Amino acid sequence: MKKFGSLFKINLSERNLQNMYALLDEEAKPFSMGVAKAVRGMHIITLRFRTEDAMYFAKLIEKAEHE
Repeated sequence: MKKFGSLFKINLSERNLQNMYALLDEEAKPFSMGVAKAVRGMHIITLRFRTEDAMYFAKLIEKAEHE
């Protein structure tokens, strides 16, 4: 398995976190995601993935934030 080379840290609301889970539920590309609760109902998401998949995951994050 290749090492994860890229990292995104984002803040998501509960609703957007649920959207993110739905988008990543059957994801075939390898990734690692950590979730921590922050203040005022926000969650800090740490998403690690292969460097070559960076644009793909950036689009998924954008989609989760705007659904």
